[in-house]
Amino acid sequence: MKLDDFDLDNHLSDEAKNAERELGKADRKQLNAIVSEINAQNERKSKEIDAEKRRMRDAINNCNNENEKAALMQQLEAFEKQMQQPVRDESTQQDAKLQAALEARCKRRGQCN
Repeated sequence: MKLDDFDLDNHLSDEAKNAERELGKADRKQLNAIVSEINAQNERKSKEIDAEKRRMRDAINNCNNENEKAALMQQLEAFEKQMQQPVRDESTQQDAKLQAALEARCKRRGQCN
């Protein structure tokens, strides 16, 4: 091959495309890992909450004293209300973590404003 036959622009363009493709793969891998971690955390937390609610409902169903049953039902309602804010807070933290990863990717690619 003679130097005149070698198309430097196309060669550099192909290398740039390959580099961009590899960067995209790494970004997707990182984002997928974050999403997987968030999903696992949410599933774990959901199972914990469901188990506690199930335990409380079983106690209500097995209770024969109406006053105790009413107290247990109030405890269940209080537990459900009590869990709402921590779940919201955790969701906000997870959203922030994912947003930070997306912004970092954007900055690496030079596409942010």
